[in-house]
Amino acid sequence: MPLDYAASRGRLCKYHSTYYYEEFGWVSYYDEETGTFGKLCGKPDCTHEDISCNAYISEFGHLQVYDGMLYFMGEMGALYRMDLSGNQREAVMNVRILSGANGTWMIHRGYIYTSVFVNRVENGENFVNYSLCRYPLGSSAAQEMIFEKDFDQLIADDWMISGNSLFLSFSQGLWGKRELYHYDLDTGELTELISGSYSGSVSNFQLTEDGIVFAEKDKERIRVTKYDFSTGDLQKLHEWNDANDYLPGLSIHQNLILFYKPFIDLDSEQLTPYRVLKTTGEEVFTGAIDGSAFSVNFYGCDNTGFLLERIYHTEVETSCELWRISYDTGEAEMLIR
Repeated sequence: MPLDYAASRGRLCKYHSTYYYEEFGWVSYYDEETGTFGKLCGKPDCTHEDISCNAYISEFGHLQVYDGMLYFMGEMGALYRMDLSGNQREAVMNVRILSGANGTWMIHRGYIYTSVFVNRVENGENFVNYSLCRYPLGSSAAQEMIFEKDFDQLIADDWMISGNSLFLSFSQGLWGKRELYHYDLDTGELTELISGSYSGSVSNFQLTEDGIVFAEKDKERIRVTKYDFSTGDLQKLHEWNDANDYLPGLSIHQNLILFYKPFIDLDSEQLTPYRVLKTTGEEVFTGAIDGSAFSVNFYGCDNTGFLLERIYHTEVETSCELWRISYDTGEAEMLIR
C-alpha cells in the first residue's frame, strides 16, 4: 500500500516520475521528467471522450500502481488493470460493490483490501455498518473479514497498512468518539489502541517508526498529536488557535503542516488560500492558488510537496485540477487539469 497518497483514498498515486490521478472517472497522468500530462490511453486515434477510451474507469474508479501495472475499479466491483502506457486493459477479478459511503480499496502484498459504510435498518432502528475485508489478488476465493462494526451514525475512517500492520482510525466529529485499532495481518490479532470521547476529528495521519502522527481539527483549532507505540500514550505536540475555516495536512516527514480551506465562498473569494507552517509552531509560507474553488481536497504528500485537488465550476461543466505546493518555496504548481 503506498502510504504517501493514502489521504486521497485511491484517487492519486505515483510510480517513478509519473503521477496517476483519477478525476471524475478518468485516469490522467503527469510526467515530471517531460512535463507532459493528459489522459492515460495508448489506443491509436482515440478521441478520449467516451467509454471506449482506455482512460475511462467509471465513476467510482480509484487506482493504484502495483507490480508494474495500473489497477482500477470498474462497475459492480470489477477490478481491472492495464500497463502504464494505457494499453493491455484487462479484467482481473470481482470484489464486493463499494457503492456505499466512503468506499475504498487498496492492494498490499498479494491481497486487495476493501472498506465501506452501508446504511441498514434492523427492528426499526437505523444504523451504519462498517466493514473492512480482503481477497487474494486475482483469486475467486471468498472474502476474509478483517474488521466489522455498527455505528449509530456515519463517521470518518482512515486506514493504512505497513508490513503486516494495519491501522484503522475512526472519528465521530466534534465532541464525538475516537477509536484507533491495530490488526496484525499475520496472526489475525485485533488490538484497540484508543477509545473514548474526544474533542475534534482526525483529518489525516501518518505512520512513523515509533508511532502515529495525527493532524486534527477542533472547531477553530488545528493540532498535531502523536500516539506512541512504546508507551501507548496519545500526546499533543502542537496546537494553533487561529485555523478558522482551514483543515490540516501533514508533510512526508511530519515537520511541516499545510492549512487549506476545503470550501471557498464563491461570492467573496477569487483565490484559494493556504498556509504552510512548521509542526513546531511557526508559519513558513502563505500563498493562494489563482481562481476560486467549489472545494479543495488534501491528497497526501511526497518528498517534493503537498498535493491538493481543486474542484471548480464553469458555465458548462465541473472541472478539477491537481496542484502541488512546494516544501522549499511554498509556491503552488498545477500538475494536471
